[in-house]
Amino acid sequence: MLSRILSVWIVVFACLHASKGWAAGPFGFGLVLAHPTGLTGNYFFERDQSIAMALGWNRGDFRIHGDRLWYHRGLFQVDTLSIDVYLGLGLRWLQFENRYIKDETEIGIRGPIGLSYTFRKIPLQLFGELGPAIVLVDSSSFVIDVALGGRYYL
Repeated sequence: MLSRILSVWIVVFACLHASKGWAAGPFGFGLVLAHPTGLTGNYFFERDQSIAMALGWNRGDFRIHGDRLWYHRGLFQVDTLSIDVYLGLGLRWLQFENRYIKDETEIGIRGPIGLSYTFRKIPLQLFGELGPAIVLVDSSSFVIDVALGGRYYL
């Protein structure tokens, strides 16, 4: 199933990229690993503000989160690389099965903190993120999502 989804994404990226050339647009689509593992999207509506979303699955759970992100461009410089830092606020929804209850749902508030690097010659962004969240529905707890990923901008 995952290989089919990846194949479709690769074909879509290749077709859109071929029709548009090398110019990067405001929409970024890609893959995210860890929690969640799945698909990610990002839309820049300002140079330093975006809406990001991830849809993922991992060992019987399904999750979605959406965040409003504020970027601080070029906050870190490593040789010639300019690393951006972002902070955000969003929502998190998780559906999973546990040992005692067939289906359980958690809904919470997230505050992601991340680093990103966007390549200059190709419209590709790599990112790493910690997503601390307070679960408010179904149980009360504090969790931290960890994610690494990449997005191709169209």
